[in-house]
Amino acid sequence: MMTCAKALIDSGYEPDRTIVFVAIDAEEYGWTDTIFAWAIGSHFHAHFDHPDWGGNTRAFIEPSSCSRGDYALYVSGNPETDQWRRQAVLPAFDEYFSTHAPWSSYYQPSSTSPGKLPDTWIDTWNYGTSGIPTFEVYPIGSGLYYERGMYHCQNDTMDELISAESLAMGAIGNGLLTIRLDRALLAPYNFANWGTLIDKALDDQALVSAGISTRPINAKIDEFKEVGKSVWELIMNTDDTENTDAANALLMQTAKEIFSNLITVGGWGDLSFLPFEHYQVDSYALRKALDALERGGKIDKAVSWLEEVYGMYEGRNVDYEVYKHFIIDGTSPDAPGLLWAEGRVAHYSDVYNDYISLEEKAEADDKDYSAEIASLQPIYDTAVMNLEDAIQLLMDTLSTAIILLEEVEELLDT
Repeated sequence: MMTCAKALIDSGYEPDRTIVFVAIDAEEYGWTDTIFAWAIGSHFHAHFDHPDWGGNTRAFIEPSSCSRGDYALYVSGNPETDQWRRQAVLPAFDEYFSTHAPWSSYYQPSSTSPGKLPDTWIDTWNYGTSGIPTFEVYPIGSGLYYERGMYHCQNDTMDELISAESLAMGAIGNGLLTIRLDRALLAPYNFANWGTLIDKALDDQALVSAGISTRPINAKIDEFKEVGKSVWELIMNTDDTENTDAANALLMQTAKEIFSNLITVGGWGDLSFLPFEHYQVDSYALRKALDALERGGKIDKAVSWLEEVYGMYEGRNVDYEVYKHFIIDGTSPDAPGLLWAEGRVAHYSDVYNDYISLEEKAEADDKDYSAEIASLQPIYDTAVMNLEDAIQLLMDTLSTAIILLEEVEELLDT
């Protein structure tokens, strides 16, 4: 990071925008008695020290690991920058490293992948949830970090693992990305990609099973994708400088609206999810479990479906005290120690006792499941209610984003 900063200064580069270099601590560990014990430094920095950055910052760029033998760069990012990474960033990497020693003797084309939600395991999560699009750039190829089990431990040293060449590759790559992003006339966001991501995550079967109509949801997503695509085409083709500042402000405001509302924690407790994904799985699994019990007493199927309820796959292997402490109480919205998951954590469905009871009844060949049905029904109803709330949040967020993007369209389409 300091190499990149020094190179920009020594070269005499004059940025169009403010570039801030921040060293964050406690990415790996920083708290006790919480399942959200990492990325602590960035949590406090993004959400407490600089909450004003969200909606006013073009991007957060995370430099990462560099191990001996790396021969290419990988750049990841959120959905809205996918096309720009492919069109502007990868060609810059390939052009430089294929023509400059020592990398030119072994360099292979760099790569990216379709955008995804920020990963909770790195600091991009907290800057992302504060409303800032994120990137991560790092050398790849050798795999030594994982093969040798040295990743971020006391052996992660120049002598054991890292080389000056790979460090330089990472610094140059991050510098090239920073300059390209700084020089871009308009924030290079294609928000239509978020519509595609949401489309893929929605499970129509699960929604219909919960009694939710998919038609208005799909119509709203299509409307959002259409305006997102239109704005992206304007971003790529306009040379309008008169309305640039106003358009950029709206684009960053759109990013904040989407990021701050649609990035949540669910699944196994460390997965970044769209708000409805956790409840979509839970409600469908609970519905199928109830159906199995109510329509013929198929207890094996019911037990199998309950294992699909988030938290139960691991929970079945421990006693209830442990399950309740870490899964139910540990992820409750009012639990202490939520840190970066506060306001974003999903509600977990407590099906432990029903699961154990059904297993015991299967063993005893007891076919009276009325108690379990009576217990699971309100749990299912709550999961459906949470799903409905999450879908409403999605619809409201997309509606606001559409209005903002239509304003960008009006500014640029002159």
